[in-house]
Amino acid sequence: MEIFAQTDIGMLRQMNQDFVKFHKFDDETALLIVCDGMGGAKAGNVASEVAANSVYNTFLQKYKVTMNDKDLKTLMTSAVNGANLDVFDLAQNNEEYYGMGTTVVFTFLSDGYAYTIHAGDSRAYIIYPDEMEQITTDHSIVQQMIENNIITPEEAKHHPKRNVITRALGIEECLETDFNITKLEQDAKILLCSDGLTNFVDDEDIKKIANKNDAKDICKKLIELANKNGGGDNISVAVAKY
Repeated sequence: MEIFAQTDIGMLRQMNQDFVKFHKFDDETALLIVCDGMGGAKAGNVASEVAANSVYNTFLQKYKVTMNDKDLKTLMTSAVNGANLDVFDLAQNNEEYYGMGTTVVFTFLSDGYAYTIHAGDSRAYIIYPDEMEQITTDHSIVQQMIENNIITPEEAKHHPKRNVITRALGIEECLETDFNITKLEQDAKILLCSDGLTNFVDDEDIKKIANKNDAKDICKKLIELANKNGGGDNISVAVAKY
């Protein structure tokens, strides 16, 4: 398994409020985390870094190779909930951080399965030579509008409320997350990203680049293309390739 992650400020933002983490345990086991922060001044930057590091550290400290599916769901949920409280407490106790928050998408790969938990609109995809499947559902205003047939997915990319999310770490003491388990077939690529990628690069180009490059170059080339297409947001990509 190849694994890599990269983040970039983009072409228009003054600060990168995204944060990425990744860790490879062995050739079959790895984790990927992408957080996209929000908040004025440095607050979004702080929220994403605190959350990603909290999730990462909790998981590494408590993970055991003997864990089954139920154990992994419990651990991953606990790690994200702990990160939520870390960000929430920091925001409540520091005026300059008040109101900050962050998305999170966290995938753990083990024994041919992808275990994914998320809150917000950062995404996880499984990519094969002939197909690409989004395995997360955005927690956002425009996603709700899509589900209610008010707008199309293409219209959502340019909608004025496309950046308004309905779930985020750090906003409230309790956080609702979504969790799923996906069986991986041969030649699978797992890609996590912030919306700075998907708002500026279409699915077909993501799939094409993912299928023609190693993990490091997938990240590099997708970020380059997002910037070429406008780079209107921070861009983060994390990839595992079997």
